[in-house]
Amino acid sequence: MNKSTRSVLEFITQNVHSPEEFDAFFQDFLTPKEYPDLLDRVRICQELSTGATVLQVCKKLNVASATVVRGNRVLKYGSPFIKKLFLGKKV
Repeated sequence: MNKSTRSVLEFITQNVHSPEEFDAFFQDFLTPKEYPDLLDRVRICQELSTGATVLQVCKKLNVASATVVRGNRVLKYGSPFIKKLFLGKKV
């Protein structure tokens, strides 16, 4: 991560604290399509991390299988932080 990116992320984490503030932040900075897509991606990883199958997640969240498969790849090949966040694995 470069210094500029770190600076922006530090600013956000130091100034946005509650779910309501994160909601307002994301709604202002993401497009009307991007924000629900981001939330879907998190929900997909949450569901997959409980052992749900791709088909079960597709039906429950009403999303395409390609979207769920991408979430599955994130859990399998993602950063150590993602694995810790969703799978509770120490990496």
